[in-house]
Amino acid sequence: MDLSGEGRPLIIADALQACPALREWTWDYFATRHVSAPVLVNNHAPARHADARPGGGGAQRTLALTLGAYIEGHVHGAPAAAGAPFYLNGWRAFSEAGEAWPDPAWARGIDQTAELMAALDATLFSGRAAPAARGMPANAAATSAPPAVTGTSPPAWVAALDAALSKLFLGPAGTVTRLHYDAGGAHGWLAQARGRKLFVLLPPSAAAALHMLAGEPETAQSPVDPLAPDAARFPLYSRAEPLACTLTAGEALLVPAGWWHYAVALEPSVTLQRNFYHAGSNVKALVGMVLKTAAGLKGKASQ
Repeated sequence: MDLSGEGRPLIIADALQACPALREWTWDYFATRHVSAPVLVNNHAPARHADARPGGGGAQRTLALTLGAYIEGHVHGAPAAAGAPFYLNGWRAFSEAGEAWPDPAWARGIDQTAELMAALDATLFSGRAAPAARGMPANAAATSAPPAVTGTSPPAWVAALDAALSKLFLGPAGTVTRLHYDAGGAHGWLAQARGRKLFVLLPPSAAAALHMLAGEPETAQSPVDPLAPDAARFPLYSRAEPLACTLTAGEALLVPAGWWHYAVALEPSVTLQRNFYHAGSNVKALVGMVLKTAAGLKGKASQ
């Protein structure tokens, strides 16, 4: 797996084959085990400030409901009305809902997030409470975090922040993740547990051709729809050379830091997503992310 320089996306064909989650994560499983879990679902993802501006198509719409109601009304009973279907994107099932982390063995060799954060804890917060520990959920230490530190118990803030980098994406066919690259300089991987999903990817060096949106501090985003690019509005996109692939259940896609990606569910879909850091490639980005998180929480605590 090449994570140096721009890196290169990679498909792992049997990524979840040894994980019980591939068998267990049915729609009935989620509708039963997490029936009352509160979730927020959106008609656009990721969120964009540009949506609310003139000509932006309208601000993101968000519904607050239970997971059971979402699956019944929007997955099994997906409305036929025009408009984007509502999408449960970025559900923190592992840090907030007690779902067990699948722990795919292939990912352990490249995901050094918890070890690196534990080393940062010892260096930056030796003998003191880490600022990031304040403001974490009360059950943070008990949540099912990806077990990257063996033989020791990581500090509570390390376990909580590490677990927060893992999410689930659930939705009916037609749910879209718009063209963006992941924040925090993180690598990422996405694995399909249910359904097929189409991905379009472009390297960091293609940024100049993507008409990047201004005023989006949370996540770098492009307004281009790579499946239907508007040549009149986005003429530079003709220079881009996108890659595309379709994942089926059990497969995963490794996305190096800075790679732009777009996704659309071709069938009702459950996707496991993980952001991670690696000592040989993006450790500086992790240091920046930890310091930014600590500073933000320290600022809130002083208010």
